[in-house]
Amino acid sequence: MNALIATASVFGFCLVAAGAAGAHLMAGDAAGGARWSSALVFGFVHVLATLAAAALPGREALRIAAGAAFLLGVLLFCGVQLAKMHTAVDGRSLLDPLTFLVPVGGAAMLAGWLLLAASAVLVRRRRE
Repeated sequence: MNALIATASVFGFCLVAAGAAGAHLMAGDAAGGARWSSALVFGFVHVLATLAAAALPGREALRIAAGAAFLLGVLLFCGVQLAKMHTAVDGRSLLDPLTFLVPVGGAAMLAGWLLLAASAVLVRRRRE
């Protein structure tokens, strides 16, 4: 669990830095700014979901899997989008070939929510 918390904290730090950078990089580009903000919101929500997965009661293995899925989603969904926008010149980026990873990241985020739900539903009952 400590690894999830530490990784989520580093991702949170990176997202704050990306938010600050985006305020300057996307100035005057309303569409780019909206995409940048959307990627940040998705990232922050799933960093917080990772922290919740680490702290909530439930089946530990499923909570770890949920947290890992959330972090993978942040990296692929948000990270690829933000990196592409950061490196774009005239609307093109050297990272454009990585675009296929964005929906993979979205699927990882969705899987994380299902795993977190399963960890709550499948709680082992203690013997009394």
